[in-house]
Amino acid sequence: MPPHAELTPNPDGTVSVVSHDGDASKVEISYTDNNGSPQTITVVKNPSAGWVVDSTPGKTTAPATDFTLDPHSGKVVVSDNATKDGTSITAKVTDNAGNSSEDSATTPDKISIKFNDDTTPDGIITRAENYADEGTKATATISIPNLAKDGSKIKISGTGINDGEFTVHKDASGNVISVTDGNNKNVFDGTNGFTIAYKYTAGGSNVNITAQLDNTALKTTGSVKFENVKMADVEFVELDSHGNVLSDKKTTNTDTTKGYTRVEAALDGDVNHTTARISLPDNVQDGDIVTVRYGFGPNAASLAATGGTDTTAYKYFLVHKAADGSMTVDQITSATDKTVIKSGLTSTNGAGEKFGIDIHDMPTAVIYKTTSRGIEVSIKGEDDASVSMNPRWTNRGRVEPEVVFVEKGNGKENIYTNSQVGDGANLNSGGMKLADAMGDGDIDHTTARVVIKNGIVDGDKITVSITDFNKIYADTGVKVYPSNNPAPTAVKTFIAHKAADGTVTFDEVDASGHVIHAGIPSVNNNAIDIPGIGMMSRSSDKFVHATEVTAKVSDTPDNELLNGNENVSSTSYVFLENISNVQEPTITTIYDDFGSTTGDVSKNGKTDDKTPELKGKAEKFATVEIFDGTHSLGTTKADENGNWNFTPKTPLNDGEHNFTAKTIIGGVSSNASDGYAITIDNTIGTIEARFVEDGNNNGRLTYQENMSDGNRKSTSLELKVSGSFEDGDKITLHLDDPIKGSGDIVLKKVGNSAVVESASESLKGMAPIGAAAPINNGVIMISKIGMLNGQKTIAKAYITDDAGNKSNVATDEFTYVDRELKPVQVVDTLAVWGNNKLGLLLERDKMQDTELQSHINGNNDYKLDVKTITNYSHLTFGDGNDEITVHTKGGGWGNIFRGAELNLGGGDNKLTVERDIDAAKVTAGSGDDTVTVHHWVRADATIDLGAGDNKLTVDDQIFDSTVTTKGGNDEVSTHGLVGATINLGDGDNKLSVETNNVTGSKITTGSGDDTIEIGKNVINSTINLGAGDDTIKVGQIIGNSNINGGDGYDKLAITNPGENVNLSSIANKAHNFEELDISNKGQNTTLNVKLSDVINLTDNDNILKITADAGDKVAFKDGGWQKGASADGYTTYTNDTTGTTVTVEIKDEVTQPM
Repeated sequence: MPPHAELTPNPDGTVSVVSHDGDASKVEISYTDNNGSPQTITVVKNPSAGWVVDSTPGKTTAPATDFTLDPHSGKVVVSDNATKDGTSITAKVTDNAGNSSEDSATTPDKISIKFNDDTTPDGIITRAENYADEGTKATATISIPNLAKDGSKIKISGTGINDGEFTVHKDASGNVISVTDGNNKNVFDGTNGFTIAYKYTAGGSNVNITAQLDNTALKTTGSVKFENVKMADVEFVELDSHGNVLSDKKTTNTDTTKGYTRVEAALDGDVNHTTARISLPDNVQDGDIVTVRYGFGPNAASLAATGGTDTTAYKYFLVHKAADGSMTVDQITSATDKTVIKSGLTSTNGAGEKFGIDIHDMPTAVIYKTTSRGIEVSIKGEDDASVSMNPRWTNRGRVEPEVVFVEKGNGKENIYTNSQVGDGANLNSGGMKLADAMGDGDIDHTTARVVIKNGIVDGDKITVSITDFNKIYADTGVKVYPSNNPAPTAVKTFIAHKAADGTVTFDEVDASGHVIHAGIPSVNNNAIDIPGIGMMSRSSDKFVHATEVTAKVSDTPDNELLNGNENVSSTSYVFLENISNVQEPTITTIYDDFGSTTGDVSKNGKTDDKTPELKGKAEKFATVEIFDGTHSLGTTKADENGNWNFTPKTPLNDGEHNFTAKTIIGGVSSNASDGYAITIDNTIGTIEARFVEDGNNNGRLTYQENMSDGNRKSTSLELKVSGSFEDGDKITLHLDDPIKGSGDIVLKKVGNSAVVESASESLKGMAPIGAAAPINNGVIMISKIGMLNGQKTIAKAYITDDAGNKSNVATDEFTYVDRELKPVQVVDTLAVWGNNKLGLLLERDKMQDTELQSHINGNNDYKLDVKTITNYSHLTFGDGNDEITVHTKGGGWGNIFRGAELNLGGGDNKLTVERDIDAAKVTAGSGDDTVTVHHWVRADATIDLGAGDNKLTVDDQIFDSTVTTKGGNDEVSTHGLVGATINLGDGDNKLSVETNNVTGSKITTGSGDDTIEIGKNVINSTINLGAGDDTIKVGQIIGNSNINGGDGYDKLAITNPGENVNLSSIANKAHNFEELDISNKGQNTTLNVKLSDVINLTDNDNILKITADAGDKVAFKDGGWQKGASADGYTTYTNDTTGTTVTVEIKDEVTQPM
């Protein structure tokens, strides 16, 4: 009989079956599977193949997965999973002779270790498994083998915290009732195992626990490891205002650096920062702390070397993860201080993506070795899981400016780079071609273009420094480029603005950052043009070095602080090629546009224009320098046809002037032109005109006055000239002669005589051509001037000379009164007399004032019709609304005269005088009164309109009389004032002098806003406008007149200024005005303005507004004026050369002086 088979239970629950008989040819194994069914395994020994499974039907019923067979030894290992727990395995051996052994039997037994958190189980406890049940963290269950008896001990090692022996306790039936540890604590789980805790190791290290049944071979080792928290992902994104991603640059653990272009970096409107988007790993758990360190970069040494700033910052986040996997995070103070800064932050990633956290203030930096900025994310859990990452880095492209020079012409651009032009120090430097320099019409200047190659970002600052060495070292003798750079001659600073559509504009700013020129367009949205860069030819004896232009481009100030020396600059130079043989210019003419005589001034001719315009020819676009003798007056530019003109900025002195000119191209001068000599004469005499027989000069020539020379048919005019009156000077005399008609006589001074050069046909009878009148002490007498009863004779005279000067206009006039006037018989009229009846003898109906007064006493409304109030009558009305008419019914009278006094009293009264108020007094009270005089007010008459809104109308003129109003808004209308005194009280008053002059009179207004309109001129009169905003209109201001605007905003309107007027002729006679109006459609007036005239005309503010028509022109006749901006339809000019700032505002439609 062969030996029995050896069955060995293995610690892992398997059973090994081995036959030790070398003659064995078959082993048969029986067992019960987990379903309670019997199974057999039969293996046989094949002489050639070794031990094999007997595949004869019925011999082997067990699945192949239930066992393994070693073909060499015949060892069969039955799997733990093959047998039903508690059942036995039997085996018998058969040898070659057919002999069989006894059955051998054994029961499988093992110790198993189950890691309770490994629910899969796969040997790895994920963080999700670990966090799923707070009560079972890091525990394992040890199974109790069948071999264990009451008191058996199971030895545990590898837990790190619970190593030792555990004692099994069984009852009499062999059932386990408890398992106690070294502290006699029962750890039995109530089934067939006991639970122990072990120390787990976070981060993926293995835990190895060994369990062995004491005094047996049953032993097992279980291994498990805990999953570590995974690494976060980082990407750099540019977001719009709605959080939409404009640019996305993802990093990996190996691809750690992502760069932006400048344009990409500015997509979110902030070139200095981007958004770092952190995507948390999928195994992040509730309570995890996320630490973000960002903005770090250069070390301290690098920062010190570049002048940059350490921008390292930290942010901390606490993860909240619900059982369903939903998450939020809180931003907290630190990893150890969980004070919440922002709570309930949701994911910045989309649905289905990992949870995202955005760091919006992630700095970017220009791509230098020391200026990339980094971010790193570390995560630490309550399970001691922790992970950090390799830093991820971001940067952006640097700005790269280039300075080139641009000349435009013929519809194209010629662009010169620095390498093409050179710096002018090297003789091989070619310089800019003259033909190209002429392209834009300016040889001496070019345009520097600053091109920003890597794109312009909103907020970029471009600083352009211009160093014109030739200007700096002009007239110093320096001819070599200096070793030390001098300060720039100009520095311009611009701030870029980039719109959403990519359109770029620039604002020029001053040193304080204030905008001085807004909205400058860019070139191709990546460049800016700087015109006016000076160029000089190297062949010029003044050449020192090419002009240097340096452009520095920097980001916003915050970025400068962040990155240190990031300002990037580009320097280029420009000059003209060598130039020789510059042709001298010519002066073709000199033009006089000042005064009454304008036009070309011939060589050796005369002009009254102290700033005449010189015209000539030169090489096209060249600079022309003009000289007066050896003194340079300034320069001008020739146009594309070589034409040039020049007007001296400073008025020239009277006397002879010899002008020459030189052409300058690139600093190279031609020879001087031929001379052009003229004489400037700006002096002219003054003239007075007086009808000599009008002895009292009251404008009335009586028969008796006319008979003073015995000639009653005509009279004489005296013209008196003072000051300069030279041979060739002319007097133009205009006469309105009621007999001969109107016309002009022109008298030319020849020696001591005034010779008639021309005369209107109507006047040749009194002034034949060639007739001469002697000049005695400047006096010329003109006789045979006609007159007609009741009509005016008017004379106006002025002087002119060959230079175009014109004197004042002298005026005199008279009305002739003949003695043969016949009185008209009075019919059915009433005359009122006072202390005598002189002149009333023939009046049948007359009444003494005292008698009439008895009828008008009281405050009733009275109506009185009379023919005259005369002979010192005194009438006083009450406070009724009275109507008094002094009429001419039936002919004659219609006067209040001979010392009569009429008091209208209170009430709203009406007085109508058909003829005159003559040497009489009219007084009104506080009502609104209307006084109408159809002829004159004269001979020291007095009209006092009192308070109220009154109206005085005088159909003819007011002579030698006084009109007074008080506090109402009054209107006074007449056709002339001669020797009159007008006192307009407070209130808004209006004075109209419609057709004649204001002569020898005085006008005063009060504190209201008054209007004075004078149809002709103000002559030898004084007008004080007082307080208020007043307006006065006048044809001209003549003689010894003075108009004072007073306080308030006052406007002076000159309605007949003429074609050419000097402001001095106005300012000498008018003061304290804020506005001058010379509008007069069709006159095309030129107003010549000097600084002193503005000061004289205005008040202490020295601000003058000039209003005129589109055809008018304002010309400055002295220097120092600076043109400002236009606002509200007026362009502003200022001048502070006297130490006082003077401002002139000129209406935009007017031809401007600059």
